[in-house]
This record gives sequence, C-alpha cells and structure tokens, in this order.
Amino acid sequence: SARANAGWIRKWVHEFFMDVWGYPQERMVESQLSELSKLPKEARGMFLLFKGEDFVSYAGYGGATANTMRITGVFTPADCRGRGYGQLICWYACRYLLTPVEKKGLGRSQLVIAADQSKTSVMGIYQRLGFRDLTEVRAYVVDDAAGDAAG
Repeated sequence: SARANAGWIRKWVHEFFMDVWGYPQERMVESQLSELSKLPKEARGMFLLFKGEDFVSYAGYGGATANTMRITGVFTPADCRGRGYGQLICWYACRYLLTPVEKKGLGRSQLVIAADQSKTSVMGIYQRLGFRDLTEVRAYVVDDAAGDAAG
C-alpha cells in the first residue's frame, strides 16, 4: 500500500541522513519528502533494490531541468555494503534517466551529483559509472538587508 511504502521510504531516508551526518535529521527528512511529493512524477523518484524481501539499496533522483537530472542520493545499509548493490541501483537509475522518452525513460542528456568526496566508497561508484569531478560547490549567502533592498 502507499502508506506502507511511505513508511519504508521514510525509514530509508532517515538511515541515509544518519549515515551522512551521524545524527537524526527528522525535520529535514520530513521536509525533503514533502518537497519531493509536490514535484511532478517525471521530476523526482527513487529506485529501490531488494534481495528477496529485504531492502538492500536505493538511488533517488530529482531537481530536473530541461536536459539535466540530479542523483539525489545513493544509500545501502551498512550490513549490505561491499556487495555491489549501490553501484547496481545507481546504474539502473542513470540508465532510466538517460533513456529517451520514446523508449520509456526520462530522456535527460546530463546527470549530476553532489557528493562528499571524503566518502571514497560512493565516489568509487560514481567514477566507475563514468561521472567525473567538474567543480567544487561554493555557497553564496544573500545578506537579509541586501535581499530586502532588492525586493
């Protein structure tokens, strides 16, 4: 059921945030799931990998533009790591996103990721799938006073 699936997805996203930051991010989990649910289905999604009845990995996508889609996260629980599940699910997500619409894909010409370069296991997955390091992200903050003056 949709309610059961939402519970599983919430659990997996929570585990992903625990793995990334090391502490609960409940408000962020709820915020992300809420924002994702507002997007059209072709602009967001998640691939789930099971071995039998057991969840072993997921890859999410979202942040669509006309030609680009972002891989929003790849996660494999600690007890399932080292078996290729993360790479497999990420490969499926990339294949779907790059497959032309007329062949039942999303027809994007480019995929992007934002990843912690210190996490060598996930960086290895992305590199084996053909991603390459393009740039470092820089944050720009708008001063509230400057924002008020512009508005």
